[in-house]
Amino acid sequence: MDRDVLIQVTSENVKLVRIENNYSIDKMAEMIGITRKHLLKIEKGKAIANWPITIAICTLFRDSRTLKRVLGGDPLDLIDMSTKYMPIFPQDKTFGGNVLWKNIEEFHGFKL
Repeated sequence: MDRDVLIQVTSENVKLVRIENNYSIDKMAEMIGITRKHLLKIEKGKAIANWPITIAICTLFRDSRTLKRVLGGDPLDLIDMSTKYMPIFPQDKTFGGNVLWKNIEEFHGFKL
């Protein structure tokens, strides 16, 4: 299971995890470290959790039957595997912005 799938599955099941543990939206949001509004968006499928939120959910609710069922095992083991075996791609250097072009060819100091 790769990182994106883990994020997606966790986001889709965060409401079930909250209900399973009998937490209110306010209590769950406080535990995870996000706002109530953001948690509601994730639960309704209007937003997706980012990687740190996914790690927080999987860590705090490691023993959740829901997470173990949908992920197929211990959530922390899956996080460990997805971070260790995640391919790392080299990034183009920028000055804090986006790369707007790439060099296709160089000839006598000119770049295409």
